[in-house]
Amino acid sequence: MKNKKIIIISALILLAIIVFLLIIFLNKEMKSKTVDREKTTSSTPFKVEFLSNQEKTQLGIPTDLKIQSLKRGPKNELVAYKIIKNDADIITDLSQIGPISPREQKKLQ
Repeated sequence: MKNKKIIIISALILLAIIVFLLIIFLNKEMKSKTVDREKTTSSTPFKVEFLSNQEKTQLGIPTDLKIQSLKRGPKNELVAYKIIKNDADIITDLSQIGPISPREQKKLQ
């Protein structure tokens, strides 16, 4: 009877240690994922690029407008752009851009 009590108590202590270590491990992993996500979104290099007159003509955009390319597709096709009315409108960091439409609640990346 005494041996059974010792075995049960030992098993409970071992189980408590395993649960404690699992909680610590999962907490560290969640924190590292959050830090990694913050690093990728805040330090994403962004090259300021404007459409050439040839691109504007192909897209049917007047050539006298200044157009900044914000995102290009896999074949270098224009996906998102911004009309620049003055130099303050130029996007230098992707974190300045909110969702493109209410249906697309992700930031432009």
